[in-house]
Amino acid sequence: MIVETLCFGYEVDMLEARLTDLLPHVDRLHIVESDKTHTARPKGYLAANLIRKFSQSKIHYHPIVGIDTGNAWTNEANHRRICGKVIENYPDDTFIIYADVDEWWQPESLDTTADDVVVMNMRKHHFKLDWFHKMELAALAGRASAIRKLDFFDAKIAVCNAREGGVPPFRVVENGWHFSSIGSFADVERKIMSFSHTEFQPDDMKARIREGFEGGFDHLGVRFTQVPTDSLPPYFAARKAPKDWYVST
Repeated sequence: MIVETLCFGYEVDMLEARLTDLLPHVDRLHIVESDKTHTARPKGYLAANLIRKFSQSKIHYHPIVGIDTGNAWTNEANHRRICGKVIENYPDDTFIIYADVDEWWQPESLDTTADDVVVMNMRKHHFKLDWFHKMELAALAGRASAIRKLDFFDAKIAVCNAREGGVPPFRVVENGWHFSSIGSFADVERKIMSFSHTEFQPDDMKARIREGFEGGFDHLGVRFTQVPTDSLPPYFAARKAPKDWYVST
């Protein structure tokens, strides 16, 4: 049995694309959504209407009441730890995937036989679907017997730290894509202001991010590489996403 637990924020279009491509490949999907952003801004429950378009027998939706501790990272920790709680009672041999909505694993290269926890090294695409940035550690997977021992927030932070040159906390496997901050600049700005990325909120940093959004490079000046759309997951390769998600016309 393959079960995924998904931490959902606000990217409804991304969720629709993800459900279209990946829901057929899991036996059960848990979507955990808070009514507040991690910076405690009210947002309501955005996924509920969309989910009704898909298989109700597979999707388990968990709307939660967000907390406001005055600290975005503490608020996020609450959200992520609930993602861990919803998979606590599965049999030991269940294969669990723990991801954000923009972390997109590849079904055909998913190894469900491993007993340990793995972290997926994904192709990061930034701002536009067909702008490749770099390889980046992202989603986690493994047997329930191993993965439910994790603190889901601490595990995510450990993965983020490893991106900056630390030692990966789990065995690394090559799989999938991380579609980060895709959409208009307004979408990118909303993400910065809403979901814990407080280190990117100063005006000079936001200006630098805007330059990168328009010019095709990250806030450190690393340029992106445009890739063919047919190298993307099926939904995006078929150009079903909004037009402004692509560099190419």
